[in-house]
Amino acid sequence: MKHLTKFSIKRERKPWVATFAKRELGDVYDTLQQQGNAIVIETTESERLPDNYIDVDVYVDFATPQNEMWYNLTLK
Repeated sequence: MKHLTKFSIKRERKPWVATFAKRELGDVYDTLQQQGNAIVIETTESERLPDNYIDVDVYVDFATPQNEMWYNLTLK
């Protein structure tokens, strides 16, 4: 898996975390999904903000090595 981005949101917005991830990544999110890759979203307690915030890490699990190579060459 490859780490794509990290951001923080309010805890009450956790049900919409995929929407926030899509906004952060833009067209890259759709492109990765269309290629059959899995977008993995992990949430943890915020390290630097108040208790009502969570940190969100977004990863991609590539379907094939070719997809990973394509990403490294074109989307970085």
